Amino acid sequence: MEVIFIQNVKNVAQSGDIKRVNDGYARNFLIPKKLAVIATNSAKAEAERSKAIIRNTAKRQRKSFEDLADAIKASNLVFTEGASEQGTLFHGISADGIAEKIKSQHNIALDPSMVVIERPLKTIGIHTATLLINGKRINFNVEINKQ
Repeated sequence: MEVIFIQNVKNVAQSGDIKRVNDGYARNFLIPKKLAVIATNSAKAEAERSKAIIRNTAKRQRKSFEDLADAIKASNLVFTEGASEQGTLFHGISADGIAEKIKSQHNIALDPSMVVIERPLKTIGIHTATLLINGKRINFNVEINKQ
């Protein structure tokens, strides 16, 4: 029996895939759990349209992230924070803080897990952070000034 997968099924198929599976597996497991539907001609056409839309959306998102990466590399992120006489910040700047700063400067929300720093930044100066976008690592500078 040919089915169209609605959800990802580990080690079997991804959402939108059209595959031939055993009849019992489809009738007793996939279809009752709403993991797949029977592949009719109209369902196949709808699946292909959905896949095309997803591909186009992913392509636009990838382009948007690449533009963001170029913009971030071109301009430093500048923080002005309270610090002691020795140049130690009163509170560290984490990946969450860097993601918020990117959002405020570039109007693009990033998941904080996309920003990689070894540990929270706690001193005045220029530090290097990494942005993980589409499997690429983009290094950029974070400048911290005393308030």
